[in-house]
Amino acid sequence: MELITKENFQSNYDEKKFNSLYSFLSDSKETFRVLYNKCYGGFIYSNEVKELLKEKIQSQVMLYDDKFRSDPYVLELYDQLKDKFGNQGTKIEVKNVPIYFKSHFSIEEYDGLERIVYRESNFKLSMITFVLKSELNPEQKCIVIQMILDKFSKNY
Repeated sequence: MELITKENFQSNYDEKKFNSLYSFLSDSKETFRVLYNKCYGGFIYSNEVKELLKEKIQSQVMLYDDKFRSDPYVLELYDQLKDKFGNQGTKIEVKNVPIYFKSHFSIEEYDGLERIVYRESNFKLSMITFVLKSELNPEQKCIVIQMILDKFSKNY
């Protein structure tokens, strides 16, 4: 049987999905950073951060969009300001999330206390669908799908 490589696995489907699957199956330790609030009260920027972000982001409403939680500029501000990044009563911290969950995580909140939740079933379904649509032969598809299922039966 032919080895499964990037060249023979990748077809004209989503490069990001291929990279996510490849990272996942190859035990990649690569992560990306996400900001979240680790205490009751809510994710609230300090006035200093709000002013700096207003220069970059035109809408006040967009300031609290979850996509900015991993924005390089916002993370750079966090690294510079640390304890001054959040408003009084917040405890904003960084969580390193495995890169393959980049599109498959959410921030859940209860009374302002937040946690990062991985949507494993969405990730697994997305990756299996991707494999099924790929140009791998049926035997290779079975092998890769079994690898995905095996990986989820372990703690990662």
